[in-house]
Amino acid sequence: MAVISIVLPTLTRLIVRAVDQAGVIREDVLIQTISRQHGFARAGREIRERIQEAIPSSLGRTDDSIGIFLWSERLPVVPRLPLASLTSEKSVDPATLPLAVLVDLACHVIASGCEDDEAIARMRDACGMSRMGKATRARFAEALHEARLMT
Repeated sequence: MAVISIVLPTLTRLIVRAVDQAGVIREDVLIQTISRQHGFARAGREIRERIQEAIPSSLGRTDDSIGIFLWSERLPVVPRLPLASLTSEKSVDPATLPLAVLVDLACHVIASGCEDDEAIARMRDACGMSRMGKATRARFAEALHEARLMT
């Protein structure tokens, strides 16, 4: 199996650029993006390891329940991050967002005094979703819990 054969400093620059463009990106999504840019249909163990070793320690990291998120050097790692700071899309998959974004969204929703089920529905709507599965509901509930701890 071929491995990404570019030198480590070049790979590190590509990673920093991809993270900077995204603002915050889940590590597995970054690995998939970088490997696809180099013609690999999937990222096997060797490719994953090569990319992971090239991720600079200067990037912020958060370990969410769904994976590790890497933060651009231009964004401080914060407990709350507005959704608009990462995307202008009308629809976004909550699984691609760090918990800090969902916590910020939850803080805005619970400020209106609604119950958890209504709050989760409003968070779903804010992400542009018409339906949600159990995993998304659980992620929204986790964000609500964290938001309530902050207030």
